[in-house]
Amino acid sequence: VKAIVIACNTATAYGLDTIRDFIQKAGLDIGIIGVIDAASLGAFGNFSDDENGSIAILATDATVKSGAYIRTIKEVKKVLGQDGKIQVFQQAGIGIAEAIDENIDFINRYISVPRKGYKGPSDTASGEMKIDIALWDRYHFDMENGAMLYEGEKENPHNLQINSVENYISFHLVTLMEKIKNTEGAQVLNSVVLACTHYPFFEETFRKTITRLRNHQEEGRYIYRSLIAEDLIVINPASKVAEQLYQLLKERDLLNTASLVSSEFFISVPNVLNKNVILREDKSFSYEYKYGRMPGEIQEYVKCVPFSRISVPQDILRRLSAQVPSVFEQIVSFQHNNPKTAFFREDERITKE
Repeated sequence: VKAIVIACNTATAYGLDTIRDFIQKAGLDIGIIGVIDAASLGAFGNFSDDENGSIAILATDATVKSGAYIRTIKEVKKVLGQDGKIQVFQQAGIGIAEAIDENIDFINRYISVPRKGYKGPSDTASGEMKIDIALWDRYHFDMENGAMLYEGEKENPHNLQINSVENYISFHLVTLMEKIKNTEGAQVLNSVVLACTHYPFFEETFRKTITRLRNHQEEGRYIYRSLIAEDLIVINPASKVAEQLYQLLKERDLLNTASLVSSEFFISVPNVLNKNVILREDKSFSYEYKYGRMPGEIQEYVKCVPFSRISVPQDILRRLSAQVPSVFEQIVSFQHNNPKTAFFREDERITKE
Protein backbone atom coordinates (compact mmCIF):
# COMPACT_ATOMS: atom_id res chain seq x y z
CA VAL A 1 0.00 0.00 0.00
CA LYS A 2 1.52 3.29 -1.13
CA ALA A 3 -1.03 5.64 0.43
CA ILE A 4 -4.51 5.67 1.92
CA VAL A 5 -7.05 8.23 0.71
CA ILE A 6 -10.20 8.71 2.79
CA ALA A 7 -12.38 9.88 -0.08
CA CYS A 8 -15.49 10.63 1.99
CA ASN A 9 -16.03 13.78 4.02
CA THR A 10 -18.00 12.06 6.79
CA ALA A 11 -15.48 9.21 7.05
CA THR A 12 -12.66 11.76 7.22
CA ALA A 13 -14.47 13.76 9.90
CA TYR A 14 -14.92 10.76 12.17
CA GLY A 15 -12.09 8.40 11.18
CA LEU A 16 -8.97 10.33 10.10
CA ASP A 17 -7.39 10.67 13.55
CA THR A 18 -8.14 7.03 14.42
CA ILE A 19 -6.61 5.78 11.16
CA ARG A 20 -3.50 7.93 11.56
CA ASP A 21 -3.12 6.70 15.13
CA PHE A 22 -3.43 3.07 14.00
CA ILE A 23 -0.85 3.50 11.22
CA GLN A 24 1.57 5.13 13.67
CA LYS A 25 1.14 2.39 16.30
CA ALA A 26 1.62 -0.25 13.62
CA GLY A 27 4.94 1.35 12.72
CA LEU A 28 3.95 1.87 9.09
CA ASP A 29 5.21 4.68 6.91
CA ILE A 30 2.05 5.20 4.84
CA GLY A 31 0.75 8.62 3.90
CA ILE A 32 -2.86 9.31 4.88
CA ILE A 33 -4.88 11.91 2.96
CA GLY A 34 -8.24 13.09 4.22
CA VAL A 35 -10.58 14.89 1.88
CA ILE A 36 -11.37 17.65 4.43
CA ASP A 37 -7.77 18.86 4.63
CA ALA A 38 -7.54 19.12 0.84
CA ALA A 39 -10.92 20.81 0.45
CA SER A 40 -10.22 23.32 3.23
CA LEU A 41 -6.99 24.34 1.54
CA GLY A 42 -8.84 24.74 -1.75
CA ALA A 43 -11.44 26.95 -0.06
CA PHE A 44 -8.81 29.68 0.35
CA GLY A 45 -8.10 29.76 -3.38
CA ASN A 46 -10.22 32.88 -3.79
CA PHE A 47 -8.76 34.87 -0.88
CA SER A 48 -5.86 37.29 -0.76
CA ASP A 49 -3.62 37.25 2.33
CA ASP A 50 -5.65 39.80 4.30
CA GLU A 51 -9.06 39.54 2.61
CA ASN A 52 -12.27 39.21 4.62
CA GLY A 53 -14.97 36.85 3.43
CA SER A 54 -16.94 33.72 4.10
CA ILE A 55 -16.73 30.07 3.10
CA ALA A 56 -19.80 27.86 2.72
CA ILE A 57 -19.65 24.15 3.44
CA LEU A 58 -22.36 22.04 1.79
CA ALA A 59 -22.13 18.62 3.39
CA THR A 60 -24.01 15.72 4.91
CA ASP A 61 -25.66 16.21 8.27
CA ALA A 62 -23.03 14.02 9.95
CA THR A 63 -20.13 16.01 8.50
CA VAL A 64 -21.71 19.30 9.57
CA LYS A 65 -22.33 18.02 13.11
CA SER A 66 -18.73 16.83 13.44
CA GLY A 67 -17.44 20.41 13.14
CA ALA A 68 -14.43 19.03 11.26
CA TYR A 69 -14.50 21.66 8.51
CA ILE A 70 -14.65 24.56 10.95
CA ARG A 71 -11.65 23.18 12.87
CA THR A 72 -9.65 22.41 9.73
CA ILE A 73 -10.33 25.77 8.07
CA LYS A 74 -9.04 27.52 11.21
CA GLU A 75 -5.89 25.39 11.08
CA VAL A 76 -5.35 26.02 7.35
CA LYS A 77 -5.91 29.76 7.83
CA LYS A 78 -3.15 29.77 10.46
CA VAL A 79 -0.75 27.75 8.31
CA LEU A 80 -1.35 30.01 5.29
CA GLY A 81 -0.88 33.14 7.41
CA GLN A 82 -4.20 34.48 6.18
CA ASP A 83 -5.01 37.57 8.29
CA GLY A 84 -8.53 38.38 7.10
CA LYS A 85 -11.79 37.83 8.95
CA ILE A 86 -13.08 34.47 7.70
CA GLN A 87 -16.58 33.22 8.49
CA VAL A 88 -17.68 29.64 7.88
CA PHE A 89 -21.32 28.80 7.15
CA GLN A 90 -22.38 25.17 7.06
CA GLN A 91 -25.46 23.70 5.38
CA ALA A 92 -26.49 20.09 5.86
CA GLY A 93 -27.74 19.03 2.43
CA ILE A 94 -30.13 16.40 3.74
CA GLY A 95 -31.56 14.54 0.76
CA ILE A 96 -29.11 15.63 -1.96
CA ALA A 97 -26.78 12.62 -1.80
CA GLU A 98 -29.71 10.34 -1.10
CA ALA A 99 -31.57 11.63 -4.15
CA ILE A 100 -28.48 11.12 -6.32
CA ASP A 101 -28.40 7.55 -4.97
CA GLU A 102 -32.12 7.18 -5.81
CA ASN A 103 -32.88 6.41 -2.14
CA ILE A 104 -36.68 6.06 -2.01
CA ASP A 105 -36.81 7.64 1.44
CA PHE A 106 -35.97 10.89 -0.35
CA ILE A 107 -36.93 10.44 -4.01
CA ASN A 108 -39.27 8.16 -5.93
CA ARG A 109 -39.59 8.74 -9.65
CA TYR A 110 -42.39 6.22 -10.05
CA ILE A 111 -45.06 8.09 -8.10
CA SER A 112 -46.87 11.39 -8.63
CA VAL A 113 -48.42 12.13 -5.22
CA PRO A 114 -46.98 12.60 -1.70
CA ARG A 115 -46.32 9.35 0.14
CA LYS A 116 -45.62 8.04 3.62
CA GLY A 117 -42.03 7.36 4.66
CA TYR A 118 -40.62 10.48 2.98
CA LYS A 119 -37.69 11.91 4.99
CA GLY A 120 -36.82 15.08 3.05
CA PRO A 121 -37.80 18.76 3.42
CA SER A 122 -41.50 19.64 3.46
CA ASP A 123 -43.82 22.52 4.25
CA THR A 124 -45.03 20.43 7.23
CA ALA A 125 -41.51 19.94 8.64
CA SER A 126 -39.75 22.18 11.17
CA GLY A 127 -36.39 23.90 11.49
CA GLU A 128 -34.03 23.76 8.50
CA MET A 129 -36.13 21.00 6.92
CA LYS A 130 -39.13 23.28 6.48
CA ILE A 131 -40.02 24.56 3.02
CA ASP A 132 -40.92 28.16 3.80
CA ILE A 133 -43.77 29.27 1.52
CA ALA A 134 -42.68 32.88 2.09
CA LEU A 135 -39.49 32.02 0.16
CA TRP A 136 -41.34 30.30 -2.67
CA ASP A 137 -40.04 32.53 -5.47
CA ARG A 138 -36.48 32.17 -4.22
CA TYR A 139 -36.60 28.37 -4.30
CA HIS A 140 -37.70 28.50 -7.95
CA PHE A 141 -38.73 24.84 -7.75
CA ASP A 142 -39.36 22.81 -10.88
CA MET A 143 -43.01 21.75 -10.49
CA GLU A 144 -43.21 19.69 -13.68
CA ASN A 145 -42.75 15.98 -14.47
CA GLY A 146 -42.89 14.81 -10.86
CA ALA A 147 -39.94 16.90 -9.68
CA MET A 148 -42.12 18.06 -6.77
CA LEU A 149 -44.88 16.00 -5.19
CA TYR A 150 -47.77 17.95 -3.67
CA GLU A 151 -51.48 18.14 -3.02
CA GLY A 152 -53.76 20.87 -4.32
CA GLU A 153 -53.09 23.12 -7.31
CA LYS A 154 -49.64 24.02 -8.64
CA GLU A 155 -50.34 27.68 -7.88
CA ASN A 156 -51.29 26.88 -4.27
CA PRO A 157 -49.67 23.53 -3.30
CA HIS A 158 -49.41 21.93 0.12
CA ASN A 159 -47.96 18.74 1.63
CA LEU A 160 -44.87 19.36 -0.48
CA GLN A 161 -42.24 16.66 -1.03
CA ILE A 162 -39.08 17.31 -3.07
CA ASN A 163 -38.61 14.69 -5.78
CA SER A 164 -35.58 15.75 -7.84
CA VAL A 165 -31.89 16.39 -7.17
CA GLU A 166 -32.17 19.88 -8.67
CA ASN A 167 -34.99 20.86 -6.31
CA TYR A 168 -33.03 19.55 -3.31
CA ILE A 169 -30.08 21.71 -4.35
CA SER A 170 -32.30 24.79 -4.77
CA PHE A 171 -33.87 24.26 -1.35
CA HIS A 172 -30.56 23.92 0.49
CA LEU A 173 -28.83 26.80 -1.29
CA VAL A 174 -31.73 29.13 -0.46
CA THR A 175 -31.61 27.92 3.15
CA LEU A 176 -27.87 28.63 3.21
CA MET A 177 -28.27 32.13 1.76
CA GLU A 178 -31.06 32.94 4.21
CA LYS A 179 -28.75 31.87 7.02
CA ILE A 180 -26.03 34.21 5.72
CA LYS A 181 -28.48 37.06 5.07
CA ASN A 182 -29.83 36.86 8.61
CA THR A 183 -26.36 36.85 10.20
CA GLU A 184 -25.33 40.26 11.47
CA GLY A 185 -22.06 41.38 9.93
CA ALA A 186 -21.99 38.51 7.43
CA GLN A 187 -19.00 38.62 5.08
CA VAL A 188 -19.38 38.17 1.33
CA LEU A 189 -19.40 34.54 0.21
CA ASN A 190 -16.14 33.85 -1.67
CA SER A 191 -16.08 30.07 -1.96
CA VAL A 192 -18.44 27.12 -1.70
CA VAL A 193 -17.15 23.65 -0.89
CA LEU A 194 -19.10 20.68 -2.28
CA ALA A 195 -18.23 18.65 0.81
CA CYS A 196 -19.80 15.35 -0.18
CA THR A 197 -18.49 12.98 -2.84
CA HIS A 198 -21.91 12.93 -4.54
CA TYR A 199 -22.31 16.68 -4.98
CA PRO A 200 -19.74 17.26 -7.77
CA PHE A 201 -21.85 15.05 -10.07
CA PHE A 202 -24.19 18.07 -10.06
CA GLU A 203 -21.53 20.77 -9.86
CA GLU A 204 -23.02 22.65 -12.81
CA THR A 205 -26.44 22.70 -11.11
CA PHE A 206 -24.85 24.18 -7.97
CA ARG A 207 -23.10 26.84 -10.05
CA LYS A 208 -26.23 27.79 -12.00
CA THR A 209 -28.34 27.95 -8.84
CA ILE A 210 -25.82 30.19 -7.08
CA THR A 211 -25.74 32.49 -10.12
CA ARG A 212 -29.55 32.54 -10.22
CA LEU A 213 -29.71 33.51 -6.55
CA ARG A 214 -27.13 36.25 -7.03
CA ASN A 215 -29.29 37.71 -9.81
CA HIS A 216 -32.65 37.13 -8.08
CA GLN A 217 -34.71 40.30 -7.62
CA GLU A 218 -37.91 41.07 -5.74
CA GLU A 219 -39.61 44.41 -6.33
CA GLY A 220 -36.50 45.62 -8.18
CA ARG A 221 -34.16 44.76 -5.31
CA TYR A 222 -31.40 42.14 -5.36
CA ILE A 223 -31.89 39.86 -2.37
CA TYR A 224 -28.50 38.12 -2.18
CA ARG A 225 -26.19 39.95 -4.60
CA SER A 226 -24.25 41.84 -1.91
CA LEU A 227 -23.57 38.54 -0.14
CA ILE A 228 -22.22 36.53 -3.11
CA ALA A 229 -18.89 37.46 -4.69
CA GLU A 230 -19.02 37.89 -8.44
CA ASP A 231 -15.91 35.68 -8.77
CA LEU A 232 -17.11 33.08 -6.25
CA ILE A 233 -15.44 29.68 -6.71
CA VAL A 234 -16.98 26.24 -6.22
CA ILE A 235 -14.59 23.65 -4.78
CA ASN A 236 -14.67 20.03 -5.89
CA PRO A 237 -12.58 18.34 -3.16
CA ALA A 238 -11.80 15.39 -5.44
CA SER A 239 -9.43 17.42 -7.61
CA LYS A 240 -7.68 18.81 -4.52
CA VAL A 241 -7.28 15.29 -3.09
CA ALA A 242 -5.84 14.08 -6.41
CA GLU A 243 -3.30 16.92 -6.37
CA GLN A 244 -2.25 16.09 -2.79
CA LEU A 245 -1.98 12.38 -3.58
CA TYR A 246 0.14 13.03 -6.68
CA GLN A 247 2.46 15.29 -4.69
CA LEU A 248 2.76 12.72 -1.87
CA LEU A 249 3.65 9.90 -4.28
CA LYS A 250 6.07 12.12 -6.20
CA GLU A 251 7.90 13.23 -3.04
CA ARG A 252 8.26 9.60 -1.93
CA ASP A 253 9.28 8.42 -5.40
CA LEU A 254 6.27 6.10 -5.51
CA LEU A 255 4.67 7.20 -8.77
CA ASN A 256 3.88 4.35 -11.14
CA THR A 257 5.42 5.29 -14.48
CA ALA A 258 4.50 1.99 -16.13
CA SER A 259 1.22 1.14 -17.84
CA LEU A 260 -1.87 1.00 -15.64
CA VAL A 261 -3.40 -1.97 -17.46
CA SER A 262 -2.64 -4.17 -14.44
CA SER A 263 -4.70 -1.99 -12.07
CA GLU A 264 -7.29 -3.79 -9.96
CA PHE A 265 -10.60 -2.37 -8.74
CA PHE A 266 -12.56 -3.58 -5.74
CA ILE A 267 -15.62 -2.36 -3.87
CA SER A 268 -17.15 -3.17 -0.49
CA VAL A 269 -20.75 -4.42 -0.62
CA PRO A 270 -23.21 -5.51 2.08
CA ASN A 271 -22.39 -8.93 3.45
CA VAL A 272 -25.69 -10.74 2.91
CA LEU A 273 -24.30 -13.79 4.73
CA ASN A 274 -24.60 -11.76 7.94
CA LYS A 275 -28.23 -12.12 9.08
CA ASN A 276 -28.10 -8.63 10.63
CA VAL A 277 -27.61 -7.05 7.20
CA ILE A 278 -31.13 -6.50 5.89
CA LEU A 279 -31.55 -4.85 2.50
CA ARG A 280 -34.51 -3.65 0.48
CA GLU A 281 -36.20 -5.91 -2.05
CA ASP A 282 -34.16 -4.26 -4.82
CA LYS A 283 -30.95 -5.05 -2.84
CA SER A 284 -30.28 -1.37 -2.10
CA PHE A 285 -29.29 -0.18 1.36
CA SER A 286 -32.11 0.13 3.85
CA TYR A 287 -32.25 3.15 6.14
CA GLU A 288 -31.59 0.84 9.09
CA TYR A 289 -28.50 -0.65 7.46
CA LYS A 290 -27.00 2.74 6.66
CA TYR A 291 -27.74 4.48 9.95
CA GLY A 292 -28.73 1.82 12.48
CA ARG A 293 -25.36 0.29 13.31
CA MET A 294 -23.85 1.00 16.72
CA PRO A 295 -20.24 1.91 17.62
CA GLY A 296 -18.41 -0.96 19.28
CA GLU A 297 -20.53 -3.69 17.69
CA ILE A 298 -17.95 -5.39 15.51
CA GLN A 299 -19.49 -7.48 12.76
CA GLU A 300 -18.59 -8.37 9.19
CA TYR A 301 -21.04 -5.94 7.65
CA VAL A 302 -19.34 -5.85 4.24
CA LYS A 303 -17.47 -8.02 1.77
CA CYS A 304 -14.76 -6.76 -0.57
CA VAL A 305 -15.46 -7.94 -4.12
CA PRO A 306 -14.21 -7.09 -7.64
CA PHE A 307 -15.75 -4.07 -9.29
CA SER A 308 -18.30 -5.41 -11.78
CA ARG A 309 -21.77 -5.07 -13.29
CA ILE A 310 -22.96 -7.38 -10.50
CA SER A 311 -21.66 -5.21 -7.65
CA VAL A 312 -22.21 -1.74 -9.14
CA PRO A 313 -25.56 -0.32 -10.39
CA GLN A 314 -25.84 0.34 -14.11
CA ASP A 315 -26.41 4.09 -13.66
CA ILE A 316 -23.13 4.36 -11.71
CA LEU A 317 -21.29 2.53 -14.50
CA ARG A 318 -22.75 4.93 -17.07
CA ARG A 319 -21.68 7.88 -14.92
CA LEU A 320 -18.13 6.53 -14.63
CA SER A 321 -17.84 5.82 -18.35
CA ALA A 322 -18.87 9.41 -19.11
CA GLN A 323 -16.94 11.28 -16.40
CA VAL A 324 -13.74 9.23 -16.01
CA PRO A 325 -13.44 7.33 -19.32
CA SER A 326 -9.75 6.41 -18.95
CA VAL A 327 -10.35 4.86 -15.53
CA PHE A 328 -13.46 3.13 -16.83
CA GLU A 329 -11.38 1.53 -19.61
CA GLN A 330 -9.04 0.13 -16.95
CA ILE A 331 -12.03 -1.26 -15.02
CA VAL A 332 -13.24 -3.00 -18.17
CA SER A 333 -9.74 -4.38 -18.76
CA PHE A 334 -9.69 -5.70 -15.18
CA GLN A 335 -12.99 -7.43 -15.84
CA HIS A 336 -11.91 -9.00 -19.12
CA ASN A 337 -8.31 -9.96 -18.42
CA ASN A 338 -7.55 -10.38 -14.72
CA PRO A 339 -7.49 -13.91 -13.22
CA LYS A 340 -9.33 -12.58 -10.15
CA THR A 341 -12.42 -11.91 -12.27
CA ALA A 342 -12.32 -15.17 -14.23
CA PHE A 343 -15.36 -16.49 -12.36
CA PHE A 344 -17.45 -13.64 -13.81
CA ARG A 345 -16.48 -14.66 -17.32
CA GLU A 346 -17.17 -18.31 -16.50
CA ASP A 347 -20.63 -17.38 -15.21
CA GLU A 348 -21.31 -15.54 -18.47
CA ARG A 349 -20.18 -18.57 -20.51
CA ILE A 350 -22.45 -20.91 -18.55
CA THR A 351 -25.38 -18.50 -18.87
CA LYS A 352 -24.93 -18.26 -22.64
CA GLU A 353 -24.71 -22.03 -22.98
